[in-house]
Amino acid sequence: MRPLLLLCIGSLGAIAAPRLLIDPDKVTELRRLTSVKGSAHEEMLTRLRQKVDAEEALREAPASRYGPAYHANMAAFLAQVTGEPRYCAVAYRAIRATHNGATPETILPDQGYGLARATVGAGFAYAYDWCRDFWSPGETRWVAEKLRAGLDSWLTFRHANVEAPHKGSNWVAVCRGGELIELLALRLEKERPDRYALLKRDLLQHMRNADELGVSQEGIGYTAYGGIFLLRALLALRSVGDTELEAEAARHAWWKQAMYSGTFVDQGGGRTWLMSGVSHAGIGDEGWASLLFAFTPAAPKPFYKWWYDLHLGTSSPGPATRRFDPRREGPLWAMLYYPASLPAQDPTGVFPPAVAGSGGLVFFRNRWQDSDDLLLSFNADTQWHSHAWDQPEALQLHLFAYGASFAGGPEKTRDPGHFSTLLVDGRHVEEKARGTTGKLISFTPSPSGGTAVAGGGSQYASLGVQAERTLTVEFLAGNRARLSVRDRLQSPTPRRFTWQVNLGNHTTHGGIRATPDFTLVAPRGRLRGAVVAPTGARIAAGDPFRVETEASSVDLQIDLQLEPLPPSPARTSVTLPGGVPLEFVSLPPGTYRRGSPATETSRDPDEGPQHDVTLTRGFQLGVFEVTQRQWQAVLGENPAAFQQAASPPPPPRPPPPPPLERPRGPRPHPRLRLGQQPLLRHHPPRRTEAPQRLGTS
Repeated sequence: MRPLLLLCIGSLGAIAAPRLLIDPDKVTELRRLTSVKGSAHEEMLTRLRQKVDAEEALREAPASRYGPAYHANMAAFLAQVTGEPRYCAVAYRAIRATHNGATPETILPDQGYGLARATVGAGFAYAYDWCRDFWSPGETRWVAEKLRAGLDSWLTFRHANVEAPHKGSNWVAVCRGGELIELLALRLEKERPDRYALLKRDLLQHMRNADELGVSQEGIGYTAYGGIFLLRALLALRSVGDTELEAEAARHAWWKQAMYSGTFVDQGGGRTWLMSGVSHAGIGDEGWASLLFAFTPAAPKPFYKWWYDLHLGTSSPGPATRRFDPRREGPLWAMLYYPASLPAQDPTGVFPPAVAGSGGLVFFRNRWQDSDDLLLSFNADTQWHSHAWDQPEALQLHLFAYGASFAGGPEKTRDPGHFSTLLVDGRHVEEKARGTTGKLISFTPSPSGGTAVAGGGSQYASLGVQAERTLTVEFLAGNRARLSVRDRLQSPTPRRFTWQVNLGNHTTHGGIRATPDFTLVAPRGRLRGAVVAPTGARIAAGDPFRVETEASSVDLQIDLQLEPLPPSPARTSVTLPGGVPLEFVSLPPGTYRRGSPATETSRDPDEGPQHDVTLTRGFQLGVFEVTQRQWQAVLGENPAAFQQAASPPPPPRPPPPPPLERPRGPRPHPRLRLGQQPLLRHHPPRRTEAPQRLGTS
């Protein structure tokens, strides 16, 4: 029977050193960091205590047993960091509770589908490794038996995504990574050398499916599931001195993918990311961003920390409870790997504004400052293999700017209306086509952005079309950008080509309002567009927003401008004679575009051509139409053809002139001045058969 190895009991004690992720030096460091009042680590420790003491995780999906697994490993970690053995007792009770009343439907380490058994099994494995020398021999033996049963069950587990020879699916990282963590926690790698070698071999092959940026065909959605298991498995290997997979891991800059695709916007369910693959915009992080500190080289780590602090850390939005990977067991990974003493450095102006990988995903980002940063991704979707998450994403765009998603999609749906791409006769791929890809033809970065050219490849060939899209991005001062999207399309027969952006995501427009003059307006910014060619293209201002044309061969070019909305103008009020109020807004000098585009439906000839108008001097404009009371208060008369009941009767006036000689509207009176700026400005109305009348309220 194994002796109890409790080194020291009490609030300042120490549980015997475990094997995975934590050693005595790490415990000493964490205790020092958490003892600093007001520090990030003190905040993380407080939050982790709150989660465990309030049993937050136990209230999450009780049938799946995810919650008890998270609860067990968080409690076991607290036992190591605080030296309080009571947390090991909490961890044991959580593990034991998962087996009380277990049924065939209960998810345990030895049953259920891959993600579930890996999640529960890994949680129990960490708790076992971190608390085994505090538990009684009987408790330790019982947990070990349950974990060993889980390991044995992996031997007979089969899933097509895991068995596929390319090993590209996130299921490989989840299942093989989860099993590896359990194997190392039980210290069975020498007892099961063949299985140990297989797990590492599959993880090695799995990593080779990702490019230099860590991008695979599964897109950002991979990081919410497979990526977390992969990194934790690599760290477990690192803990026992096995560095066989380190070189391959170092070839993939997952940290760089995070920096270019992760925003500083919290939408409640997690931070917002540029969408790709089958993921929605909020992957939830759940440890991904914190774990990446352990895989970021020393030189870029200060820049990664800058991004992390704004994304999830000390400078992130929301209350303290939303910082440092707040979901599930995230604070544990933040405590382990957040480099408190490392100074953060702003990547803006140091990192290039555009990067690309051989997987065909190109990222553009103008700065790393706040939620108004401009982020854009362009997907050529150059690789595909079976038995893995996939979306046909050649020529797909995602644009996130001013805290809003102007172009997103598609998540898990293949509905063409949820893509921000080019459609041919309403489709982006032949319905039954599988394994289609595009091709990244070229990527040319520049100091202010860059140009990427992608071919439609076999995806658009499935529709009988040759397609090539050129995207040029130029970031400008004032947090603005110029974009140009040019599609060169060829077909043997006339086709309906649709340039499309899916506003927001696949379920909502995300607060974006589209107008027929090709303006997409968000609460804090807008995207203004113009169809350069062809001249006869039609605009459909909805969600999705579309530009359509019919041709066999066409060069479709659209120019776009991103710009922040000016702040709401300040309002002032003056009191007219008789105590009548009149409210104004101050409009500053600036430039605006006047007229409607030639492609607008039901456009009249006198609404164009579009041109920019520059106001060199600011002025004040009435917030509302002039009412009869205001008119009468200033001019002493009311010429309206009908009167408000509450208005005094108008003074006598001569009969009106014949209709053809009647003026189209009142002229501004010379007395209506506020300083040197006009209070009222007259704009001649459009032609109408009825005489002009004043407002009635």
